[in-house]
Amino acid sequence: MNSSFKLGVVSLCILFVLFLFVFGSILPVLKSQAYIDAAQGVNNVRTIEEFKTNFDKVFGFYSPVGGEESAKYLTSNILSVVNSQQDMSEGTTRELINYIEPKIYPDTRHYIAMANLYTMTLTRFKRQGDYDAAVDYYKKAREMGPKLPPVLYGLLTLYSAVGDNENTIEVGNTILESWPQDTRVSDLLATLQAPAKKK
Repeated sequence: MNSSFKLGVVSLCILFVLFLFVFGSILPVLKSQAYIDAAQGVNNVRTIEEFKTNFDKVFGFYSPVGGEESAKYLTSNILSVVNSQQDMSEGTTRELINYIEPKIYPDTRHYIAMANLYTMTLTRFKRQGDYDAAVDYYKKAREMGPKLPPVLYGLLTLYSAVGDNENTIEVGNTILESWPQDTRVSDLLATLQAPAKKK
């Protein structure tokens, strides 16, 4: 093996290590710092457009990892903000949802977070579309995690709230298969099924 070939191999190895270092360490750290800076900058935000501009810097920053976490944290932060500001207008609330929704990832954590967000807006604004969206996200999460308690109990709450007895019973029975000691659920199902038994 001649010296020039050895030098070429060594150079390639060095470049590969640098590539791994930049893409595996530096970029994720910089993206995390960008999110921290954006989160701290929220205190100075006065409009929705300023909010978007603030976080666009995060989502526009390329990193092979970190995008999923950024979306998860921002969804949780938006949920907290909407929950704490009871006087937030419907328009502002929906702009925040519309901003984060395209950025979520197809996993249970993101689906549950969006379901919670839509459940909150349903409680506040009483829109059918919010109910449909919350149920849809819970269903997507259920496909990935059929026994996840937040998903099952979230669906049970929504179905029972609108009087969807068939789906309430189905989800309730699924819950009792794993947690038979949950008397709140068993009592609910007993109440729903009582008229049918009397016939």
